[in-house]
Amino acid sequence: MSELQLGLLGIGLLLVIGVLGFNKWQELRFQRRSNETFAPVPIDALMDQEPALVDSEPAIRVSLENGENTPSDADFTPIGISVADSMRGDSAIQSTFSKEIELIATIDAADGIDAAGVSTAGLKPGFASRIRIAGWLESNWTPPVVGIGYPRLQVGLLLVNRAGAVSIQDLEIYSAWLTEAAMGVGGRISPLDIEAARAAAVELDKFFSEIDIQIGVHIVAPSAPFPGTRIRAIAEAAGLIVEDDGWFRRRDDNGQELFRLGNEGQPPFQSDLMRDLQTLSIAVEFDVARSPGGIHSFNRFRHFIEHMAAGVGGKIVDDNRAVLDEVAIDSIARQLRTVYQAMNARGFVPGSAEAIRVFS
Repeated sequence: MSELQLGLLGIGLLLVIGVLGFNKWQELRFQRRSNETFAPVPIDALMDQEPALVDSEPAIRVSLENGENTPSDADFTPIGISVADSMRGDSAIQSTFSKEIELIATIDAADGIDAAGVSTAGLKPGFASRIRIAGWLESNWTPPVVGIGYPRLQVGLLLVNRAGAVSIQDLEIYSAWLTEAAMGVGGRISPLDIEAARAAAVELDKFFSEIDIQIGVHIVAPSAPFPGTRIRAIAEAAGLIVEDDGWFRRRDDNGQELFRLGNEGQPPFQSDLMRDLQTLSIAVEFDVARSPGGIHSFNRFRHFIEHMAAGVGGKIVDDNRAVLDEVAIDSIARQLRTVYQAMNARGFVPGSAEAIRVFS
């Protein structure tokens, strides 16, 4: 074999080795990136879904639907999609609806509008429940009464609730329904920006999914069942009252629920059955967005579950029956402070009318 042939053979071998090496390097690089991208996120044993607002600290059955990051100012822009007062520029008239969570429209009619002409009866029940109507009468917005002629009606469509963001199809139905209603009563209405409303609804849904947290704990009997009389005595001493649906509720001075206590067995709690009732497990629940008072209300919830557990001789556990000690509950409190800070930064007050409507 000549020197030329040997040289060419050597070059060929080097090229083959180089290609194989490059391919191996690419394979390792791709695998490393895949592992980083798709590495399993540690799921909190006490959470229904992957943690969105928290690090690796434990929580009590915290539901964060679709959440991926801690809410920040950059994640959410309050919206003000409204055609209310667009024709008159009547700044003295204050809307009864929230521009942050509703798509608002105003129907004006010089001869007056009968509320019967703006009915949601023909709409899907789930969609119709998102719509509110108010009539302008004697310098106030009030629920409209059929038979009264209002100079203007205001209509608000809730852009997001626990079912999710309103769809583009429903927004189109809403716009068409409003247009038809306005024409039917001889009224005027400005066109709605459907695309902007949909974009705002998606952003709202992202933020609200991150603060939609419902905390629930179980107090379980280690051996003998809890007597109903003991449960009732502790609950009533803490200000809880049993209601028609079988839950004891602690409410604030305005009647809003702070937290609730229920029987995990049968039957539900009832005043006339507590004397004979015995149960092995009770549940206490706290809805973060709907409960007014923020972290102070959570502290009252915490004090109650600890007092109830001590009073009946039970253990505080999560959904998996893992014991929740003081350290775990301290961790939850720290996580909730972050959530409340995010809510306050948006002006979205726990237990407010907006919170109750969105998280109904």
